[in-house]
Amino acid sequence: MTFDGMAWYAQEKGKLGAFATLLAVTLNLQARRWYAWAVGDCNLFKYDDTLGDITRFFPLKEASQFGVSPPLLCSVARRNESAFRGLQRTWGKFNDATTLLVASDALAHWILMDLESEGERWRRLLDRQSEAFSSLVEELRNERLMRNDDATLVLVTFDGVAGSVEGRW
Repeated sequence: MTFDGMAWYAQEKGKLGAFATLLAVTLNLQARRWYAWAVGDCNLFKYDDTLGDITRFFPLKEASQFGVSPPLLCSVARRNESAFRGLQRTWGKFNDATTLLVASDALAHWILMDLESEGERWRRLLDRQSEAFSSLVEELRNERLMRNDDATLVLVTFDGVAGSVEGRW
């Protein structure tokens, strides 16, 4: 990338690279397993419809684990050594009653806070209407229960052998 024509401070910042968290999920539909890798504080939640509850959290399990400087991947490859040391992995099984919720950091933090306080508002995330999601995020921000940061949710549901993916942003 060229930084010609940019102010010196913008050039210096540009050379540092761009940073992001990552939560990657792959599915093996034949084995009915999911695999996840994480750097940072995006989170995966496994919801079991037969139990009516979230039964698994990854990588963070408590709201208190969220901080101001999570591990981040960098667009400058040589700066990723510490991020790769923090890479976490897990896997699990799914069935027709499983929904995986993949949430960006601000939303994941709120979900864990709601679960820890035995709240039920997180269940509204299972609604497949994007208007319902947008409305909930706006409510949470207005009530100062969720940081005014990006709020992304991907719901992965399973029906027989085929899986379906829905994104919310």
